[in-house]
Amino acid sequence: MQAFVLAVGPDQVDLEIDGTRRVYRVHRVGTDTYVDASDGSTALSETPRFGGPAKLAPAGSLLAPMPGLVLRVLAEPGAVVTAGQPILVLEAMKMEQTVSAPADGVLAELRAKAGEQVSTGQVLAVLETDKE
Repeated sequence: MQAFVLAVGPDQVDLEIDGTRRVYRVHRVGTDTYVDASDGSTALSETPRFGGPAKLAPAGSLLAPMPGLVLRVLAEPGAVVTAGQPILVLEAMKMEQTVSAPADGVLAELRAKAGEQVSTGQVLAVLETDKE
């Protein structure tokens, strides 16, 4: 495949791809970009490269501090927990990491189960406290 950029502007891209000239018209509206050409249209949306997981998680969420394997789940949904009480245990790089309740409350949701691989920032559980 051979591609050549013939011209570029804020609202148009002119390309030659394998001997065929294609002109793409670009239109931006906020974080959305629309690209139109004779071979079709495409809508693109910007998303943050590194979204803050805490901003996307429900209030009271317990997030995975690192990627790892859920070894044990120590509490069930609906359980009344106290600050510092272990909720689950992760294993990462042969070390165990306990995820504990940050405050007194009720474990509203448990989104991880034993044997599951989790990634950094993933919601493991949701805790409801009196402050909410």
